[in-house]
Amino acid sequence: MEDFAHFDGLRSIPREITPSSIAATRALFAKLHGDLDSGAVRLERDMSYGPHARHRLDVFRSTEDRSQARPVFMFVHGGGFTGGDKTSDDGIFYDNIGIWAARNGFVGVNITYRLAPEYPWPAAKEDLAAAVGWVSANIAGRGGDPARIVLMGHSAGATHVATYIADPDARGLTHIQCAVLVSGIYHLEGPQISKGQIAYFGDRSDRYAERSPLAGLARSPVPLLVGVAELDPPAFHEHALRLLSARQAQTAAGTRLLFLAGHNHFSPMLHFNLKDGDELEAALTALGQSLGGRREKPEKAQPPGPKVGAASINNALDNIPR
Repeated sequence: MEDFAHFDGLRSIPREITPSSIAATRALFAKLHGDLDSGAVRLERDMSYGPHARHRLDVFRSTEDRSQARPVFMFVHGGGFTGGDKTSDDGIFYDNIGIWAARNGFVGVNITYRLAPEYPWPAAKEDLAAAVGWVSANIAGRGGDPARIVLMGHSAGATHVATYIADPDARGLTHIQCAVLVSGIYHLEGPQISKGQIAYFGDRSDRYAERSPLAGLARSPVPLLVGVAELDPPAFHEHALRLLSARQAQTAAGTRLLFLAGHNHFSPMLHFNLKDGDELEAALTALGQSLGGRREKPEKAQPPGPKVGAASINNALDNIPR
């Protein structure tokens, strides 16, 4: 990855997940995005996928050639299990991800979900199943193929996606062609558990093993792309490596660890849709192409993505640079 100036700026922000580090990272990337350009992308805002006020999703689709159904890119935001939303007050994040998806061969879907402590485990997993159900029933009329879904979660959102993928009986799971987990927690351990994790998973440590997604993820047939940021707090590195080791031991499904050089915990999601793409965006573009997605012509030359065949998502994962 090129050494862009904003990555230098990230190194001056403390690694710890605090309101000030979140604000500093957002301010840096908001300046880079400027006025978010959604040209050639049609947005449907706040579609309801369930009865709760937070059962909302946004659909992003290209206004260009729609003669062929596109794979679907679903994004699940983070927020420490007790906060967060699919749309920020500044109108940039995380619309930038949906717009990126629509411009890179997908139909984009950003979702929000119920939060702890009012809605503890397994509420978010149930919400993801309901959102996938909505996509399965409604996305074809919006240019998407419900049988070709890439499901990405970040931070707490990655943990929720992991919990959904880990359940072999989860509704809609057969539609997920690949799950992308960026900076998530996959195994709960008493001494390291945060207040947000306690709010969602509960305070009984004797239940943490059964509520942790690691064991189910290790056996899941769903291919995984596991991302971790260079400047993540060390615990996230440990979780990613532990997941990779468990997958290698227990499943033949494709699994790839992607190290996001120069990024901190928040910045990979904020980087989407900048003109200079990074490793994660290149990898996801390649996955989309392997699923038949067709990228719009970029405004500026982008770093080349991995070359992949169209035969299988596992081959696409195998071709992502290590």
